Amino acid sequence: MHARNEMHENLQLNLKITIMTQAKIDKSTDDGIEVQISSASNKLEIFISQRRNCESKLFLEMTNFNLVADTDFDNQEPIFIFDTSEEKPIRGFIASLDLSNPFTTDSYRIEILNGNGYFRFIDDPDLVVHDPPPKEEVDAGFGIPPYVPYEESTSPEPLTKQTTFNLNSNNVIIILAATLDFRLHTESRIAYRISSSLPDGTTYSGTGVILIRISDYNNHWPSAIKGKYSWDGNECALSTDPLVVEATDLDETINAELEYYIGSITRPQNETFYKEVQQLYLYEDVMLDYDVTVHILDKGTPRLGRTTHVSVTLSAACVTTLGFEIGLATGDFFVKAPGYYSASNKKYCDPCEAGYYCHGYGLRAKCTTCDFELLQPNGSYDIVETVSPCERSKTEFSFGGASECSPCKNGWICEEGVALPILDHSMYIETCSIESCPEPLPCPAGAACMFGIKQDCQPGTSGNGERCVFCPPGRYSDEVNAAECECCLAGFESSHKKASCIPCAFNEISYGCQQCVPCPSSEECPCLESNPCFAGVQCVNDPNSDDGFLCLACPEGTEGNGRECDDIDECEVAGACFESCHNKEHGYECGSCPAGYAGETPSGIGKEYAENNQQICTDVDECLVNNGGCGEHVLCSNNIGEAPTCEGCEDGYAVLEIDSIVTCKRANPCEEADACATNARCVFIKPLHHACFCNIGYAGDPSAGGECGIDSDADGYPDSNLNCQGARCQADNCPDIPNISQSDTD
Repeated sequence: MHARNEMHENLQLNLKITIMTQAKIDKSTDDGIEVQISSASNKLEIFISQRRNCESKLFLEMTNFNLVADTDFDNQEPIFIFDTSEEKPIRGFIASLDLSNPFTTDSYRIEILNGNGYFRFIDDPDLVVHDPPPKEEVDAGFGIPPYVPYEESTSPEPLTKQTTFNLNSNNVIIILAATLDFRLHTESRIAYRISSSLPDGTTYSGTGVILIRISDYNNHWPSAIKGKYSWDGNECALSTDPLVVEATDLDETINAELEYYIGSITRPQNETFYKEVQQLYLYEDVMLDYDVTVHILDKGTPRLGRTTHVSVTLSAACVTTLGFEIGLATGDFFVKAPGYYSASNKKYCDPCEAGYYCHGYGLRAKCTTCDFELLQPNGSYDIVETVSPCERSKTEFSFGGASECSPCKNGWICEEGVALPILDHSMYIETCSIESCPEPLPCPAGAACMFGIKQDCQPGTSGNGERCVFCPPGRYSDEVNAAECECCLAGFESSHKKASCIPCAFNEISYGCQQCVPCPSSEECPCLESNPCFAGVQCVNDPNSDDGFLCLACPEGTEGNGRECDDIDECEVAGACFESCHNKEHGYECGSCPAGYAGETPSGIGKEYAENNQQICTDVDECLVNNGGCGEHVLCSNNIGEAPTCEGCEDGYAVLEIDSIVTCKRANPCEEADACATNARCVFIKPLHHACFCNIGYAGDPSAGGECGIDSDADGYPDSNLNCQGARCQADNCPDIPNISQSDTD
């Protein structure tokens, strides 16, 4: 059982009473509450009395009880809970307590019963140290995330431990007395006793617990195990075993997770010379020195980081594709020379052979496998690593010095990582699959095959099996992969690389497979004398025809043999128009769409044009515009190609026919805003019928357009004249005395 005596919300007294009995409320009165706990050997009586305002008395009578103070501070419910961070400086502000109350003086004594060492109570705000400004991240370049570079700092001395505080203010401040460390404590509990006095000198005290929760803050920089690391290429130029850059961080959680990045690289001055030289093996004993900066960053907020260095000594034979990389999360550092490999005990690099690929870590693998080989000192190759499953194509290849193999080229045959071109120009090969390359095929007629690739010969050319040849003047080809070019007919010609022939002019002639030439005489060129063809039709001199000429196609919109051409009635043969169609000498024209329809009025020439450009007339829904002329609230029904039908009314409206004109009015006229006069009420009688009455206390003409005025004596006549007609609109002769007859009684 706990009993609490509170001077105010910040003071309390906790008592722990252990009893083996049951309790019940024996009595409750306006004066107080009586609780009895009794048994054969135990007795506890509590009586609370309050007979005056702001005056209470507590009486306890106990038999065979031991009162034990509650000192189990670790499990006691805290009165205050505050949050802070381990970044807080010495004398930094933690929280403030308002101890003001109407009973005690402004002097307090706080005694620490348990848990002090990190915090102190003060009453002078000038002693508080402000939090330091946040650390600023800087851009390190090289694609490295911004971070706060390492800076030297010293831990401040903690304040002297103090357990008793005499304070002369209602506003008590808790400050930090010693540096917090989240690794050691995630929270701190302060058990305290606070005492104060009443004006009459009576001292009151209470105990409690303050819980301060501590959050982790990124306040430790990463630290490399070594100040500098070395990669010695004299022992082995390239290796699949990394140089591990090890680092630690004293923070917790994500603040202790590290990432590694390559930064600036100090290169030898003569590196460019060795990168450009062709015969690198001549310089394999030349050793070059590099200094690689490694940035180590944590993942906290803000990110903290520092640098370390890796010195690399490497043969000049390795520098053509030299690069450095480091595992983002592991710190595994590699020297990498893509397209090269090295022996287990060699200090120089060899270029990857044809049919192989070398990722640059010292191993090589055949293009068709995932088995990586290491060159041994005796000259043999041992498989030291196999990637499974292996998803490499069986038709990839490399020409040597490759970091990766390439898909087989068009027109090549690739096997076992080696690519061979097809040099026979009469053969070609289809695209290789990932499993194999197909057998070469003979080049088809009309196509061209060169270096194993089949090329389609386009119209205007012909193929001879090796290349595509332009058609010469007087010949043409109008299809893909033509084996030869066709001759132009007599009377027609072409220039080179043509897919068709054109007719000669009326004063020219050709004898086939040639270009047009001037006519030698009118006997050979009948078109010179007069045009025997229909007006507008071209006449072509044709030495192979019986008449010596031929007529080309009739003009558009007509049909015939060229000598005679008749007009085409597009209206009849093509059904070009919706309803009205007018055929012309050359062409047609559609009339307007009929009433109730809308659409274009197309015109044109020829059957084909008419078939592809039919007139489209769509029904017009007249009800969408001004309700089809049906009137407001009348139901409008659209009729295809005809005037709409006006019939019925919308819901809530009824038909009212006046002089054979159908209109729709509200079925309940009272729903209209102006159904009656102002200060009048509307009463629905039946559809389209209603009655108006002036409101109680008003009189006059209640109908629409009328007026109801104040009627003080409720005799049906307004107090003053109204702006309406009728006896009820006249002023009451005795406004204060009811006088329905309006007679003069005096």
